[in-house]
Amino acid sequence: MPKGQPDSPKGMFSVFIDGLCKSAGTLICLGADKLIMSGNAQLGPIDTQLRKRDEVGERESGLTPIQAVRFLEAQSAIMFKRHFLQLRFSEDLVFSTKMSSDVATQLTVQSLAPIYGQIDPIRLAEVDRAVRIAREYGIRLANQNLKEDAIDTLLGAYPSHSFVIDRKEAKNLFHIVDPPSKELREIGDFFRNIVGLYVEKQTDPFVAFLSSPKSQDSGKLRVVAETPPPAAPVVEKVATEGA
Repeated sequence: MPKGQPDSPKGMFSVFIDGLCKSAGTLICLGADKLIMSGNAQLGPIDTQLRKRDEVGERESGLTPIQAVRFLEAQSAIMFKRHFLQLRFSEDLVFSTKMSSDVATQLTVQSLAPIYGQIDPIRLAEVDRAVRIAREYGIRLANQNLKEDAIDTLLGAYPSHSFVIDRKEAKNLFHIVDPPSKELREIGDFFRNIVGLYVEKQTDPFVAFLSSPKSQDSGKLRVVAETPPPAAPVVEKVATEGA
């Protein structure tokens, strides 16, 4: 949106979502002046996806190692406190505060040391760098439509990369999230049918008209399947006036 014209629609960047729009798609939405989401729309977190070591074609969230460290830190505190209280205030044992603390420390360390030993600090640094890269891109793309702390929420507040952020949830992250107009809804239905009938089924090439000629039910969307010449197969999309 041009500076000095906050109320002008000229130059506005609006994103219409009518299906899955996750990861990189969510990053694009950070720069939008307005989001338009249908009932089918789904955003997703922007936590970095990294290749799993020793696995082919599998990825894991970049937050997994970081969350593992945080989990172990919390468990360490819980385990130490439980051991200390049991030793210090047991009716069968007469341990001083110092002795109870020392024994509780040894029990906690010996229990968790093998688990901590499996953490690769180099891998952890790589993950941290990847997460910071995603955050910095988010900061640079962010528009005024994005609410405060929304980037950090998208990076680390959701439990999985596939978590569904629908229109209601998106309003917690963005200021302007509107439902589609009748015309946009019709266009969304049209292209959803295109994907289902042609792209996914990999049928012959076709020509798609966004609207019928004015003399024939102007304004309605239709698809006309035509087989182009064998020498030059193409997929063409033609938009008429008023589409």
